[in-house]
Amino acid sequence: MGKWIWAPNPRTVRNSYLRARKLFDLPEKPARAELKISADSKYKVYVNGHYIGKGPVRSGAGYTYYDTYDVTELLNKGPNVIAALAHHFGE
Repeated sequence: MGKWIWAPNPRTVRNSYLRARKLFDLPEKPARAELKISADSKYKVYVNGHYIGKGPVRSGAGYTYYDTYDVTELLNKGPNVIAALAHHFGE
């Protein structure tokens, strides 16, 4: 299950950005791997320095869809990184 992330102690600031980065190690190259991501406003996402995509897919009032990317070929045995740039438009 996913969870929303943002800066600690966020203030309501219009037109703000967040850079998120997660380093992780894999004991072996995965046979299959998917990245599922969404955002309240906009995002761009990268895996091991490769641009994967931007979004999110359109959602309706009261619910949010997520985008799914096949990242199998971009992950390696050993160290890996996922990075995202999120843009919050504001109220």
